[in-house]
Amino acid sequence: MSASSLMSLGMKAMTASQAALATTGHNIANANVAGYSRQQAELATAIGQFSGAGFFGKGVDVTTVTRAHDAFLTREAATAGSLAAQDAARLGLLRQLESVFPTGEQGVGHAAGQFLNAMVDLAARPQDAATRQVVLARAGDAASRFAAASAQLDTLQLAVQEDLKAQVAQVNQLAQTVADLNQRIAALLGVNQVSDIAAVEDAYHFKRPIYAGNAIVDVHAPENAKLVATVRVASWKAAGSGGSAAVENRSASAAAVPHTRYLKLEAGGGERPDLQTAARVVSGGRALGSVENFNMIYELADLMGAGVGASRAAVDAGYCPNDMQVGQTGKIIAPDLYMAFGISGAIQHITGIKDAGTIVAVNKDADAPIFEVADIGLAADLFSVIPELKKLLG
Repeated sequence: MSASSLMSLGMKAMTASQAALATTGHNIANANVAGYSRQQAELATAIGQFSGAGFFGKGVDVTTVTRAHDAFLTREAATAGSLAAQDAARLGLLRQLESVFPTGEQGVGHAAGQFLNAMVDLAARPQDAATRQVVLARAGDAASRFAAASAQLDTLQLAVQEDLKAQVAQVNQLAQTVADLNQRIAALLGVNQVSDIAAVEDAYHFKRPIYAGNAIVDVHAPENAKLVATVRVASWKAAGSGGSAAVENRSASAAAVPHTRYLKLEAGGGERPDLQTAARVVSGGRALGSVENFNMIYELADLMGAGVGASRAAVDAGYCPNDMQVGQTGKIIAPDLYMAFGISGAIQHITGIKDAGTIVAVNKDADAPIFEVADIGLAADLFSVIPELKKLLG
């Protein structure tokens, strides 16, 4: 074997060792860096050197440098980055909106003011030709600025719509992920999943809603297989207290992850009962007209010790937070008493309240669909009814 072949083997080994040492040094240097993931050099045995009569000796090559990471944290970091990018995009839209209505002489308001001033001058001197020319010029300037603002608003509206579509897609993806998890559990057990159970007839016979709750289907599961199922929470009453079932305490333990730590646990809400567990719920719709008027719902609910809900239209209008939305795309509830003020009763909303004990509806439209499912209906103006109820309760 030639000296050059031996040198080549030695150089390969030294290069591999250098890469491994550099990786180790990098790990040591960044040991205290937040978020750093440890690296590792992957080595492999190389083929020997050809000496004319065959291969002699074996070398070492560096195939790759891997990085130890936590899959969950990696996904969370990617999600955080995505949210940051979306926030930056929204900030850009807000800045564009500011540019649509600039202040000063370049703004639409200034042009409109100049036009109105010209009209005042024209009213004072209707026969003056120069004044008429000024009015026409001011009108043209205002019209062009309004047209430019309209075009920019159309562009912004399209961007907002696309952003909303992306948000809806993320929510749908999350829901699909949860559904896939249940299906995988059922698949590993070799059984079919029974979803959204509303009633149990026997151990393997159930009822579940379909078509947004407009129909109920009977489901019979095989009796010779394990059962994987999910239940419709609003269809079940809370279990009574005083049971005598045996309770077994088990300690839950897991290895602590060194790069994360527990800070605190916070719960939202206030003194009002939780919407999904409240025995009484008072809800408001778009007919309330404003955030200030929606305070009437809060005040009435506080007098009754009730939770507060809202229709999707009220949430979309910004009258209240979206965690108050009741319906198919919100929360499905089953209180003993549900009072709806100014809610027309779209099928998506009815789906969320059809398990309520007593439904009371107040709407000035006597043909509102909610009266078809209400136990008590009052065709009246909510702005007159709510103050009267508050007087009676106060």
